[in-house]
Amino acid sequence: MTNDEPTRHSICISQSDPSLIRHQGDEGFHEILRKHYADAESIALEQLVQLKARLRIASEEDFWRIFSEGISRISGSQYVLTAQKLDDSPAVGLEGSCLTALCWFYNDGHGIDGFAKGVNYHAYSCPCAEMRHGKAFLVPGRVNELFPNNPNAPALPIPMEAYFAIPLLDNKDHEIGHFAMVWSPEGLTNRKLSWGFMESLMRSLEDMIASHLTEGPGLSNKAEIVHEHQDDAIVPLRMLSELRSLRPYAKSLSHELRTPMQGIVGMLDVMYANCQEALELDTSAKMEMLIEELKSSIETIQGKLTKIN
Repeated sequence: MTNDEPTRHSICISQSDPSLIRHQGDEGFHEILRKHYADAESIALEQLVQLKARLRIASEEDFWRIFSEGISRISGSQYVLTAQKLDDSPAVGLEGSCLTALCWFYNDGHGIDGFAKGVNYHAYSCPCAEMRHGKAFLVPGRVNELFPNNPNAPALPIPMEAYFAIPLLDNKDHEIGHFAMVWSPEGLTNRKLSWGFMESLMRSLEDMIASHLTEGPGLSNKAEIVHEHQDDAIVPLRMLSELRSLRPYAKSLSHELRTPMQGIVGMLDVMYANCQEALELDTSAKMEMLIEELKSSIETIQGKLTKIN
């Protein structure tokens, strides 16, 4: 699929003569298509049709990753999150309030990427706090100037520049959370879709997302909020910051690791070493269990990679 020739298998277009209905692959199809659709919108719409088809048959385990990666690719956004209210938290927007990101995805297109479920994060002095109004909320740029005291910002792996979110409602029109996308400065510069088209894109998925929040197994809505750590940044993010950022190692790794496989092994070694160090710094039972699980996962992956090598 290219900007020169958008692929549109999901639409056919008629001309003045009823016998001249053109489909993808027919002579003159793209010329007719371009009379009625902007190329960027054609590409986005075809990708949306394909994404919804995949989501309809996705397992509960795969749904959130497919959704996050797919909508990020279509929109050109660097973050995608679906947030759910926490019963035990103060009201969204009040200091100390938290939300849980049922899914939290990020990708800057240059190797900084990740995906997590069940991410607790602060819901005050940040864009998500404005979702308490139950309306779509757009920050078309300079989001850090609008929210200079965002407690989540220090731990974000990619800088924020623009934010767009819509509320999610259950079948009784009760708000149950929201779906948000965030653009970095580079991502915003490269954005091809209008904000109006972007909102339509999000609205087309809201019912499907909301049904997975209400009907799927979801998360326990009783997640523990550790108030004495309110000033810590975002929160697996809380875990990631306590394990220390891997960014200081990036320069030396780029010189020492010569192949993609070596790069993976080397990064796992660094992560494992940081786990060991974190255990010495924090001996709380909850953190110890979390880090031990992470260490176990790293050991499993390292074992598989050793067999491959």
